Amino acid sequence: RTILDNPQLVRRKKVLDLGSGCGAVAIAAMASGATMVVANDIDPDAATAVLANAELNHISGDIVTETRDVLNGNFDIIEDIDVLLIGDMFYDEHIGGSVLNLCKKFKALDRSKDILMGDPGRWFLETSSEVDSLFWCMAKHTLTEECRRENYGFHHGMVWRFR
Repeated sequence: RTILDNPQLVRRKKVLDLGSGCGAVAIAAMASGATMVVANDIDPDAATAVLANAELNHISGDIVTETRDVLNGNFDIIEDIDVLLIGDMFYDEHIGGSVLNLCKKFKALDRSKDILMGDPGRWFLETSSEVDSLFWCMAKHTLTEECRRENYGFHHGMVWRFR
């Protein structure tokens, strides 16, 4: 929702959607004017879903699917990216720590690069002092009742931006 409401965040930029799943964020970025989107997920079925959903949503443009594990190497993927979008990847301390390390590496490449991450309030994000020092909450969206049921009672989706 945040990308569609604020297309200037990705317009005319190269975007990496980390943990893309079905590609909703990648599709929103393309619809908002990104010049290119890399939809990255280690699940090969996600790549199929991204392309199918892009077609179903009449999204044309440069969506590239990538299944290499960016969290554990393969950092070359982030070098030409302007905006890193991360959706709901803070399931545990290990993955959360890896995501934060990637964010720091990405920002170290060029301070003008932007990082946005969406999360419904998982414990790692809520308890990590490092997240508080690196990110600020730029948007809070109320989840629908159906979405709440599907997501174990989470009530909001927050979007955090790297400071």
